[in-house]
Amino acid sequence: LEMTIADRWFYAPLIGLLGFLGVVATQIRINKRYLFAAAIVIILLLSLRTFIRTFDWRDDISINKHDLADQVNNFVIMDDLAMAYLRVGDTNNALHYEKQSVAISPQIFTIGHLGNIYYAKKQYRLAAEEYSKAIILIEKNPNGKNSGALQQYYTKLAVISLRTGSPTSAIKLLNEHALKQFPKDDIFYFLLSYAYFRAGDHQ
Repeated sequence: LEMTIADRWFYAPLIGLLGFLGVVATQIRINKRYLFAAAIVIILLLSLRTFIRTFDWRDDISINKHDLADQVNNFVIMDDLAMAYLRVGDTNNALHYEKQSVAISPQIFTIGHLGNIYYAKKQYRLAAEEYSKAIILIEKNPNGKNSGALQQYYTKLAVISLRTGSPTSAIKLLNEHALKQFPKDDIFYFLLSYAYFRAGDHQ
């Protein structure tokens, strides 16, 4: 399996489970006093577990670090933790966990997130390498749900080319790839016009 299991996923299904147990209890003969006592014990135990769990929910970093201790090779939790660190500006820890996530399972989103971390650290060459890898994966497995990611990676690659003084690379990327995929994207046309300007073509 390539996904993680989180206890919060079971909150909604528990409603159905409790209803089922209630129906079963009405169909069999159980002393109401025992049934009530058992219900109280279960509620108390679940309440205690919920209270303990609140200490892990202080923030995204805390909950993911706690969960990662129980599931040390879970690439999804590592990715979530890396993004939590990136949101608070801790790019070093973000890079540490995202590299591990990609090493375990090089998915489109983990590779793209690694690119985002390198971009935030202004390591543009490494960022461009990761975005290019993610684009290759998307193009090998075309899927509408990845179109937003593809637009983002093309945009970042064009911006990197412009930031690193390569407007001709940006022009080639936008004309030959980005705009063929997204011919109505206003951001790509803006970047293309700016790239032409930077390249000295002011027409």
